[in-house]
Amino acid sequence: MLAFGEYRPDVSDYNGQHSQTMLNVFPRGDGYGPVASIEALTDALPAPCRGYIRAINEDGSVTIIAGTANGLWRLNNTTFAWEDVSKGPYNLTGSDLWSFAQFDNRVVAAQIGDPMQVITLGAGSTQFEDLAGDPPQARYVSVVSRFLVASGLLGAPLRIQWSAIDNIEGWTSGTDQSDFQDFADGGAVQGVAGGELGIVFQENAIRRLIYSPGSAVIFQIDKVPGETGCAVALSITQAAGYVFWYAGSGFYRMNPAGAPEPIGKERVDRTFAADFNADNLQLMMGAADPRSSRIIWAYRSQSGAAGRFDKALAYDYLLNRWTPLQFQGEFIAPFAQPGMTLERLDAAYPEYNLDTLPFSLDSFPASGGLLMAAFDAQHRLGLFTGPNLEATLVSAEGGGAQRAMIKAAMPVTDATEVMASISQRSTLMDAGEWSRETTRNILGWCPIRRDTRFYRFKLRFRKGARWTFCTGVEVDAVPTGSR
Repeated sequence: MLAFGEYRPDVSDYNGQHSQTMLNVFPRGDGYGPVASIEALTDALPAPCRGYIRAINEDGSVTIIAGTANGLWRLNNTTFAWEDVSKGPYNLTGSDLWSFAQFDNRVVAAQIGDPMQVITLGAGSTQFEDLAGDPPQARYVSVVSRFLVASGLLGAPLRIQWSAIDNIEGWTSGTDQSDFQDFADGGAVQGVAGGELGIVFQENAIRRLIYSPGSAVIFQIDKVPGETGCAVALSITQAAGYVFWYAGSGFYRMNPAGAPEPIGKERVDRTFAADFNADNLQLMMGAADPRSSRIIWAYRSQSGAAGRFDKALAYDYLLNRWTPLQFQGEFIAPFAQPGMTLERLDAAYPEYNLDTLPFSLDSFPASGGLLMAAFDAQHRLGLFTGPNLEATLVSAEGGGAQRAMIKAAMPVTDATEVMASISQRSTLMDAGEWSRETTRNILGWCPIRRDTRFYRFKLRFRKGARWTFCTGVEVDAVPTGSR
């Protein structure tokens, strides 16, 4: 069997164990599987989404808040309409996004054009208001230990500032452990990954932020050796005890107590850099899939439409493998869906009955659950629960001095329908020529008759096709001599 190997477009695949081309598949231990499309769940926001957060209420229920250029909106968990909870209108600048953080039962929203905003979770809270205590205007907020940390500060790009301990309304330096820190080198601060131990990302440096109670300093700040930094603020994401990000030179991950580890070198880094539209850094964002071991980085490509991402790279950190994806949207992040009863389904979708609902009840549990989600190009929040995207898998290139007659290929997959084709060329200097696609006969073989020296196989799965795995292709071939 000719197996579909690791996706590594940065290097040649001639007689290799990897592939330069595949699309809309996720890696599995036995090969590759399908990727579901985005299925709209909510009404549309009045404008493109510029950030959102899933917050957990004291009773365990979920509150979803999203931001646009001029407003902040809360999702009605019954009707799936968006309710205006703005104090604004706000002044979100051209390419900036909202940054959100939950601290106890309050959600903080920040962006550099306005004072920091806060709302208290619960039925009695009707709108955001300015956060008290004179916090700095900042692009990013995160929670480190028992402090709210602000970064990307207006007028102080090399500084981070944190609140009083257990009090997000205390911002007087020197009072209740509130303070700030300026960095002499490393470039502008790009954000802080939160947790018990914070990771400060600058353009050309990384620092650990370790709370040190009882010491002469509030936070012990240690610079990580090297000059690796972060090139895109929203590429920073966390999962399984690691921090993942894009550094300009490539993709990295790091255990907070360890050192940066390249994960895309000689695999996807060069291909991504050539395709990424660096004029739209705000459209590159990372998100950890809460139901798998995958990080997804969405981005706008060189050919993408303005104002939205159109491609993504998925990295499975347990399998240590990459795959490329193609879908459009405005913002991507994990989503805690509200619990659903039949009564709430009836209220949310009055035009449907149980037989005609636009989604499967199997993927919509009665109790809330964490799922990957995204705002689509129509400003609607949706889940990756729709029909499978059209997918392509291309093998490494085989062949050599000996010519061969390729008679047929058998896709090793549980798909009921799959199209196969073959690329052929006589020398490595020639461009490959693809045959027409063929489908499987009753024996499971795709007839392909080509006499060639170098060849690779392509399988294509139509949009909406049902399948769960694809491992490779069995090849029926005989040598035909050399010349």
